[in-house]
Amino acid sequence: MVRQAPVFFANPDDSHCMVCCLRMGYEHFHPEKSWTYEELDKLIRKEDGKYTWFSRAYVETAALGYRMVIYDAFDYALFAQAPEDYLRGFYERTHAEDLIANTNLERGVRDALAMYRLEIGPQVDHRTEGATKEALKELIEDGYLVMAMIDEASLLGMDGKVLPHAVLVYDHDEDGFIAHNPGISSLDSAACAQHIDYDTFRRITAFGTMPVERKIRKFMAFKPREGGIETAGIEIE
Repeated sequence: MVRQAPVFFANPDDSHCMVCCLRMGYEHFHPEKSWTYEELDKLIRKEDGKYTWFSRAYVETAALGYRMVIYDAFDYALFAQAPEDYLRGFYERTHAEDLIANTNLERGVRDALAMYRLEIGPQVDHRTEGATKEALKELIEDGYLVMAMIDEASLLGMDGKVLPHAVLVYDHDEDGFIAHNPGISSLDSAACAQHIDYDTFRRITAFGTMPVERKIRKFMAFKPREGGIETAGIEIE
């Protein structure tokens, strides 16, 4: 079965990959609402020159009324207690220092606490184990779109670099996943309906200090929640 692809949006610069993925997903499920980059920047508290973390996308996507299945072994409660120490223990040294230098850690801690509250809510299924390709395929079959964090440098064959990036997976076939890759503008890497074979997908979604079979993979599967949102007392800032 070939699924209807979301409308594709390419990254207008080097810092809006997540915003593009959210826009593609939100407008796919609710075509009556058109989002601007400015609106989405405000939604996820994007700051110029700083990285945007998946945790903010989790919180705001839930608040908009989506059911979500999240695969993310990152311990947001521990991170909130000692953010720099946690990052240095979780990621390779160069990646950790890059995150520390380019993240508003005070904002990150607030997002982590909001994410921790989401974990007890009915609209979010947070799984800390690694996602198998079979699990992701089942989510797609069930109508979810999957925003995946990848290493764009690894995808492009750039040795010695790590470029955290987001793509939107919406279909699969016998050999791999099909994703809209908003790309990084300066690398001219945008690709509509990009086919990524399963071995490559496993490699480029691996982050962290653990052995490859245990490396963290961040996936946010989302689709509209029937009957509207139930926040279960979660405070959305």
